[in-house]
Amino acid sequence: MCGPGKADVARAAGAEHVLDHTRDAVTGRFDVVIDIGGNRTLRTLRRVLAPRGTLVVVGGETGGRIVGGVDRQLRAVLLSPLVSSG
Repeated sequence: MCGPGKADVARAAGAEHVLDHTRDAVTGRFDVVIDIGGNRTLRTLRRVLAPRGTLVVVGGETGGRIVGGVDRQLRAVLLSPLVSSG
């Protein structure tokens, strides 16, 4: 999922499906979800993962008060063993 101006870049990088975040809903089941922008909740991202899918949280830092800009990454790692994407 990216903006319309980045779709060709995503396809060139090997993305099989590219969604336009300005008009497409996040639906389906995917083997890998790479979150760079941080515009979707972790719950939303996990919901579209295939049962053995992988979520990669790269960016979207919020500048949290306690852990700075890595709060989403830490939450994803801490929640990973406790939740199922299936």
